[in-house]
Amino acid sequence: MKNVCLLALLVFSCQATISSQLCPQHCTCSVESSLVECRDVHYREIGDHLPPDTTRLVLDNVSVDKLTGDTLTSTLATTLRQLIWRGSNIQVISNEFLTKLNNIEHLDLSQNQIQRLPNDAFTNNLNLKYLNMSHNQMSTIQPRAFDNLDQLKQLYLNANQLELREQVFQSLWNLEQLDLSYNKITMLDNYFFLPNKKLTHLYLNNNNIAHLAKQALVNMNLLKHLDLSYNSIKTLPSQLFQSMDQIEYLNISHNVIVSVINDSFSYMPHLKYLDVSSNVFTQLSDTTFSNNKKIEFLRIENTNIQNMKTELLEPLTNLVDLSVSYNPQLSDIDSEIFYHKPKLRNINLGHNALTRLPHSVTGLNLSLLDISENLWTCDCHMAWFAEWWSQNKAKIIPDKHVLFCKKTIYPDLINSAMIPTLRALNCTPAEITYFTATTYYLPQQNITLDCVVSGEPTPTITWLTPQGWTFHWIPEYSVSPLFKHHPVIHDVNMNPVHQSHLFLLHNGSLLISQFNREDRGNYSCFISNTFSNRTRLIPVKMDPVIIYYVKMESIAFGTLCAFIFLMMTLFIQLIIHCCKRCCHRDSQPKHIQHVLDNIDQCRAQQLSRLQENYALQVTKIKENYEFQAEKIRESYKDQVENLRTIKRNGTTHLVSLREQYSDQMMRVRDYSTGQLNWVRENYVFQRNRVRKFSAHQMLRIRENYKYQQQALNKMLESLPTLENCKSSCGYSMSTVYDETEIPGGSGNKRREDIPLGSMLVEAESHLSLYFTPPTEHSLSPSIPQPHARIHGVSSSDHVNATPSTAHHVLYTMMNPLERSQSNTLDMREKPGTSEACLYTSPHVTTTVHTDSEEII
Repeated sequence: MKNVCLLALLVFSCQATISSQLCPQHCTCSVESSLVECRDVHYREIGDHLPPDTTRLVLDNVSVDKLTGDTLTSTLATTLRQLIWRGSNIQVISNEFLTKLNNIEHLDLSQNQIQRLPNDAFTNNLNLKYLNMSHNQMSTIQPRAFDNLDQLKQLYLNANQLELREQVFQSLWNLEQLDLSYNKITMLDNYFFLPNKKLTHLYLNNNNIAHLAKQALVNMNLLKHLDLSYNSIKTLPSQLFQSMDQIEYLNISHNVIVSVINDSFSYMPHLKYLDVSSNVFTQLSDTTFSNNKKIEFLRIENTNIQNMKTELLEPLTNLVDLSVSYNPQLSDIDSEIFYHKPKLRNINLGHNALTRLPHSVTGLNLSLLDISENLWTCDCHMAWFAEWWSQNKAKIIPDKHVLFCKKTIYPDLINSAMIPTLRALNCTPAEITYFTATTYYLPQQNITLDCVVSGEPTPTITWLTPQGWTFHWIPEYSVSPLFKHHPVIHDVNMNPVHQSHLFLLHNGSLLISQFNREDRGNYSCFISNTFSNRTRLIPVKMDPVIIYYVKMESIAFGTLCAFIFLMMTLFIQLIIHCCKRCCHRDSQPKHIQHVLDNIDQCRAQQLSRLQENYALQVTKIKENYEFQAEKIRESYKDQVENLRTIKRNGTTHLVSLREQYSDQMMRVRDYSTGQLNWVRENYVFQRNRVRKFSAHQMLRIRENYKYQQQALNKMLESLPTLENCKSSCGYSMSTVYDETEIPGGSGNKRREDIPLGSMLVEAESHLSLYFTPPTEHSLSPSIPQPHARIHGVSSSDHVNATPSTAHHVLYTMMNPLERSQSNTLDMREKPGTSEACLYTSPHVTTTVHTDSEEII
């Protein structure tokens, strides 16, 4: 066994000696790993001496201008699995050189002077998995340069001059890492990396990217690392990161991003590292990180952010390292912002404009806290920091000896040591020493509500009014940033309120100018300082005596309105009276005169048409009767002459003929008599309807005037006086009048006092449209009767001593107190006149004759 070991050692020593003899000068060879490393030598000196069985060849600063098919021997090129040729001033790579490397898996040609990659350069390199072409001079890449590289997983093209205006990676299906940093890319179009679905790391930093298309990074579900820093990006499209649900690292620092929309990072639930530093946005909304609960490292440095609210960092419960530094406009961070951050260890708040340190840092187990170069205010809001400094074990930068007060309410303490100054402060809780008690106030009175406070620092006062308005009073020497961007007067929706009768006084009191009913209610005085807060309710009520004042004012106003109405009525009546006296020419009312004239004229026309129609029908009946009788006579005459020639049975035929003649004449006579009777009855009926229609129209005029006079009397009775205004101010003019009351001369008469004749006529007027009277008033068709009519008065007639119907109506209208004494209208007529407003149907045959005509 011992001999076997010695033999093996001898063989190995021999091989090492042979290998050392084959390794070129300036190179290092390793037999076990088949590795050859050559540095700082020209390739002519070592090219022919490289071992042919080398699988890993590293050439660093091995100068050669061009790589051709003769650069490597065929045996060596076939054997190589890894080739690293860096910093050698290579300018050109031929397709023949790459074709011979048919088994290469790792190719690194970085830090050379290569300017272009030809099409189909890697056609024969089917096993290539790693390609590094970084730090060269390439400005363009041919579209088919990477064809057939199906196994390529890592591609490094950083530090070139690439612009990439078109897609050149479409054939790299299995690509996982792509480095395009430090190039001259200016934009990324939609679906630029769509074929590269397996990408996990993408480096686009240090380019000139100014525009990112909305779908530029679509379908990158496996991406974990994305670097877009040091570009010129101004906006982040709303759905740019929509498909990146597995990303863990995102760096968008050193851009010119103006604003970060709410859902920019909402599609990244697994994000752990986020850097938004060196941008120009001024604020981050409360929901910016609402879906990024796994963030551990957050960088917000060198921005224009002005404040940070608790809601911004509230979802970040796994936060470990927070850097919010070099933000010159950041002056306020909410005191509760660091609550519920159990894993937070490092906080950098240096080089900001902060005046107060959030009190919530006292609940953290910190390893490092940097608060250097801020504008710390030494007041009671920071009094807790002195004690926490002495008890905390974290490393605090800077040291307490170089930490000074930059702001304070005491001018002589500016630039003093911060810790001793805070320990020397005398701080007391807020208290309300005096407030206005409950009091009754009169309208239009100026009211001052006092709320006197004490405490150190001086508490702020907040008034809450019944209208929902909020008033904030801040002490003049207060340096609190809480109300820096807060409206002094606002409503419940934080909208500023501009009103004119509520004011805050210089001492914090609330002035109510010209108190009114809307200002009643409970006013809340809320005070607070660093150590405590207090609240008091101050009821403000209106004095009940105002009800008596309102009553008296209402009575006075009602009396004044009634007097004005009375004066206006008298004035209008005076004007009407004067106009009547100046312009009146006829004593009779023109309107009523015109109505009555129209009624008589219409009645005369209707009666005239009835008489003409009646005469025409009678004439037709007479002519028809004479015609029929003449025909019968002629027929009888002819038959008698014919019978004279008949010798036999002549007598019998003559008798029957005579009887037949008599019978026909009787029938014609009876028929004509019946027609005349029917026409006469129809004429009498139509004439009565015309007369009754005229009487009915006159009765309607009288009744209408009667109700108008009744309404006028009621209105005059309801005119307000001092007594009834005091007792019934709410009386309405729309009173429903009692139908049983009719105004009379000295009082009211009941409906039963109206003459029975008028009531009967009114009742009968509802039986038909034309007010048909009972049958006993109708004229007999056989006895001539005088025509009943309503006497009209024309403009040329004089008023008779005995008033006609029209004169009677006018008289009644002008004397309303005596109208109840008149019974029915005068139905007497004057001979020679007959007229009515009645439409006669052309289908009704009516025969009319005058009183002197005889009926045949």
